[in-house]
Amino acid sequence: MKNKKALYAVTIVISILLVLAIPLTLVLVGFATPSVYADSYYGELPLMYENIRSVKGKKIVIIGNSNVAFGVDSELIERELAADGLEYKVCNFGLYGAIGTKAMLDLSKNYISEGDIVIFSPEADAQSLSLYFSGLEAWRGVDGNWNMLSDLNGAGAIMTGSYPSFVAEKYKFKKSGAPQGAGVYARDSFNARCDMKNADRPYNIMSGGYDENNIIELDGGLLKKEFLTYVNDYYKHVVRAGAEMYFSFAPVNRTGVRDCSPATVEKFYSDIDDGLDFPIISDPNAYILDPEWFYDSNLHLNSAGMTLRSIKLTEDIKNVFGLTSPVKTEIPEKPDIPLPPDGELADDINAKYFTFEKRDGGYAAVSLTEEGKSLTKITLPAAYMGKRVVTFDRDVFAGNTLVKEITVPQSVRVLKDGAFSGCTSLKRLNLLHTSPDEISVGIKLLEGAANCKIYVSREAYANFVTNYYWGQYADRLYY
Repeated sequence: MKNKKALYAVTIVISILLVLAIPLTLVLVGFATPSVYADSYYGELPLMYENIRSVKGKKIVIIGNSNVAFGVDSELIERELAADGLEYKVCNFGLYGAIGTKAMLDLSKNYISEGDIVIFSPEADAQSLSLYFSGLEAWRGVDGNWNMLSDLNGAGAIMTGSYPSFVAEKYKFKKSGAPQGAGVYARDSFNARCDMKNADRPYNIMSGGYDENNIIELDGGLLKKEFLTYVNDYYKHVVRAGAEMYFSFAPVNRTGVRDCSPATVEKFYSDIDDGLDFPIISDPNAYILDPEWFYDSNLHLNSAGMTLRSIKLTEDIKNVFGLTSPVKTEIPEKPDIPLPPDGELADDINAKYFTFEKRDGGYAAVSLTEEGKSLTKITLPAAYMGKRVVTFDRDVFAGNTLVKEITVPQSVRVLKDGAFSGCTSLKRLNLLHTSPDEISVGIKLLEGAANCKIYVSREAYANFVTNYYWGQYADRLYY
């Protein structure tokens, strides 16, 4: 089997090289050099893959996106099920939405065996509920474990098209330093079971308690026909393997959901139930959680939230077996969301170019003064009236056709979608943050600022490029 899989992988690689007629130097950089992503967040994907391939005996495979990485405690679930005589190994098989739900289905498909249980838990967003697949993100994940290529169904054309970008990025990292990962976005955040148990996620770090750039829509219309067909075909394979498959809702931040009224939630449940050929085992209302349980997005749980979600999922699995005994693990206390630390901060000289209002324990810049509007190069202040400037409103710069360079201090924790819309002269956005997890970003940051490039320090560059959120701007990041 291993030789056959290796042969398939080699065949795909040869096909890619023949199609592109890649020079030998590109081949060597791409395939013959060690992985530069092994210590980054992407470096966990090969370990998840090897874990699911090597488990002996019956297993529960939980497939999804980063909600699974941040929200499943395999050992807790195993321990609770074992107390009722259910002996399963739990495989955490969700990492990164940008890689694509399809890729996680593909990579697990051939390793589902008789007696296994598959729990499918994708996130409630258009990307995760589609056949979206990113070739560049996939290359980062499979780098150094080429066996994975053979399990990516129908990915040859996308992988081929992304290969030159992958090689260029890898070569650049060879010169500037491989990404180690920052904060929780590093391979060593995961334990040997592929659970994010080694990272400190004590409480919600989002400005205002939720991510306003990525509001969640509980909308069954996100489920496209081709995606449902693909997932239901996967289910048929699971049945042929002698296994079972169920759907479980991913946890969502109540504050970050546009509409979680009973009617909307019921319709969302009904649309999913109608589209899937396999049963739903969870109540969506049980997974709409207060913001205190989350960490850095409306889908990523903190450590206490991981325990809560794992308890809920255990209860759902036990219900499948008709077991009514209570889970023994206690639900942790809901973590408080701390305010930014107080302190006597010197007012920033740049504060005179802005107007402010109190917000989130600090200040938000809400507009430019007349003098500020005349500047072509401007730095957001780090402090005002002795407190940190933690954010700025979209209207501060939007529509400004004069400004060419903007510098954002480390105190600012979020960049809002559309913040630079209409900034047609903007060429340079400087971030003074030493780590990408110090500042969150959405998918439309530079919409309306087509000529803008993002600059970070040389030391932080690799981690920004491969960060969960900032990776989407890799082609516009510089140092």
